Amino acid sequence: MRNPSIEALRFLFMVQICIWHNSSGFGTMQAGFLGVEFFFILSGIFLYRTAVRPGAPGIIGYSVGKLSKFYPAYVAVCVLSYIVFAKNGIVAFAHAPAETSLKFIGQLLLIQGTGVGFPGVNNALWFFSVLVWGGALVYSLVRYYPALSIRVLFPTLCLLFFAYIFNHGEGPGFERWTSGGFPPVSIDRGVAEIAYGVLVGYLIFNYGTQLKNRRRLLDAAALLSVVLYIPIIFAAPAAQPYVLILFPVILASAMTEGSLIQRCLGSPFWLPLGRLSFDMYLIHLIVIHLVSKGGGYVGLSQTWLNIAYLILLVPGAWLFRQAVSLAVSRLKTTAGSQHRA
Repeated sequence: MRNPSIEALRFLFMVQICIWHNSSGFGTMQAGFLGVEFFFILSGIFLYRTAVRPGAPGIIGYSVGKLSKFYPAYVAVCVLSYIVFAKNGIVAFAHAPAETSLKFIGQLLLIQGTGVGFPGVNNALWFFSVLVWGGALVYSLVRYYPALSIRVLFPTLCLLFFAYIFNHGEGPGFERWTSGGFPPVSIDRGVAEIAYGVLVGYLIFNYGTQLKNRRRLLDAAALLSVVLYIPIIFAAPAAQPYVLILFPVILASAMTEGSLIQRCLGSPFWLPLGRLSFDMYLIHLIVIHLVSKGGGYVGLSQTWLNIAYLILLVPGAWLFRQAVSLAVSRLKTTAGSQHRA
């Protein structure tokens, strides 16, 4: 059963990321990319719950299960990206077919952002590559070596990576795309934060009663975390590493029965919006491009372009989800008919 407060947070943090990618948060949001940290940590929390339950799937079963949830939509966005971003896709293919084909294949294989292969034309899709490959690595360790991972490996990994981030937090911080070497910061970032989420999940799922008994203290800490987070994304990017302290508190509150966040965000209204969060991420760069081009033809100001983008983002994600579901359903029907024949 889905937790409405978690779905609300997923939606709100996804809106933050989507706004950030549109002219760096409409020119006012300095660290909107930190929503990615929220999603990596959240992924680790639920990864832990899956990995330690009786009869948990193996690494292949887990990865295939995760892929099946978004891969058809991911493929559709890869194809659309090469059509919509024609300058980088179709035109590039005409001039450099081999390299462009390799970029496309690399995106289909989810290796963008891992340090392997060329970047694709839709740079935002690196998140899914790291989520799958980084998640697979972390899951395998939790699934087969839970005590060693939670007591030794993950604390050490998190300490090393977070020490690096806290010492290089000013400026790009987490968003270090030009750092050389392998693995790149993007995969380090994903693996370390998913592993960190596992540690957070271990505490939440094993000490939930203690959290509930100290709900007032947790509520105060969660409220303070939200208050501190807002200036970080708008005006204090040098403090961005501190979200690694704030996010676990917010998530622990959202997963504790009767907490302040559950009372504020516990409406079923958030459930369908939370389900659309990854679809929003998949299409948002395409929506930005189409709105910018379309608005440019009619002479809309940047303010109206921003408003149009926000208005179209959620219904666009819903229409995209419906179109992909319909296409997958028809493919299954066709394949079933051919098999019976």
